[in-house]
Amino acid sequence: MEGPKLVSFEPKNIIKSTTEVQRVSLTFSKDASDLVGNIRLVNKFYNLNKKLACIADTDDKKVVHCEGLYDFTGEYQITDEKGILLTLKEINVLPKEGEKKDINNLLSEKFLFDITTINPGVKLASKLFAEVNEKTTLVLETTDLNIEPSQRILYVLKGNSESRILFDAANVDTDVKEDGAIVIPKGNSLTRITLGKNYELFMENGVTLVGYGFGLKTVFLE
Repeated sequence: MEGPKLVSFEPKNIIKSTTEVQRVSLTFSKDASDLVGNIRLVNKFYNLNKKLACIADTDDKKVVHCEGLYDFTGEYQITDEKGILLTLKEINVLPKEGEKKDINNLLSEKFLFDITTINPGVKLASKLFAEVNEKTTLVLETTDLNIEPSQRILYVLKGNSESRILFDAANVDTDVKEDGAIVIPKGNSLTRITLGKNYELFMENGVTLVGYGFGLKTVFLE
């Protein structure tokens, strides 16, 4: 039997705050009492999963009120503690008036490599492409966007899925975090990622680059 689904929420947009607890009222399709205590706010693009303090409405069992601090801007989805998506609707968290937008300038570009066809979603350097193999290096030319927070993180995903490609730190010329994120240096720079055995994923499925805190000027293989 299908559980309750989120059908609406108020406010539609939440103003970012790191000091003031804010409240969101969630209205579900049916009795949502069992979800109280298990609702999570999950950022769509970043590894951010916050458990909310929620209580059931005293007059309407379909309504749940949740409170929390929202210290990132962006779009969020609602899940239960098992990660089951409760809604396709998104809650937008906005910066306070006069504040710099934090991580809304994110890169989400899809491109496909194979021996004969390159179908880029980002600008590629104009050079000849050799066959992709274990020694092939993916080169990212990045530029500083000067947006907060200061972390500059890149995730490499398998094809169109949300599964991350994990790189050995020895194959990347910058730091690799435990969750598989690649740390992009500040300023204009080149980051080189040796594909290793991951080259098969690049060949068969293509990859998705998802990152924030930096701009991408060119991507090429060498």
